[in-house]
Amino acid sequence: MFSSKDRNGTQDTVHGFLSFRKIAFTFIIAALAIACVALIADSDTSDADYPSGTCGANLNWQLNTDSHVLTITGTGEMNNYQPYSPPGWSSYKADIHTVVIGDGVTYLGSNAFSGCINLTSVTMPDTLEVIGFTVFSGCTRLTSVTIPNSVTTI
Repeated sequence: MFSSKDRNGTQDTVHGFLSFRKIAFTFIIAALAIACVALIADSDTSDADYPSGTCGANLNWQLNTDSHVLTITGTGEMNNYQPYSPPGWSSYKADIHTVVIGDGVTYLGSNAFSGCINLTSVTMPDTLEVIGFTVFSGCTRLTSVTIPNSVTTI
């Protein structure tokens, strides 16, 4: 057992043990505080917190729900979609205000953004060649789209 000497020089095992408990308690509190700081620092919003998925063999999508931007990245063709087989972002259609299609995307799949009622802006890359059937159907707030010269088929 732990011991210490009191003012008279006699052994005092109780107070020594209490001092040890205070040190141990302080150590535990400090460790918990460090753990909390680490958790708070790690809890900032990262890309992994946003809805995302695939939309083609080599294409990915991610919706930033804070800025309402749907971004398509990768290379190649996007899948075609139907009402019975919608894109992964379909449950977020009302949250999409902007679509950014990254360089490397060559084909926008049929019905990809149809029904995105709050969509107001679309950015298309110069790599885009084909825009599928009814891609922007029902996008009532989308008043204009600039189609790159690289697009040969709509």
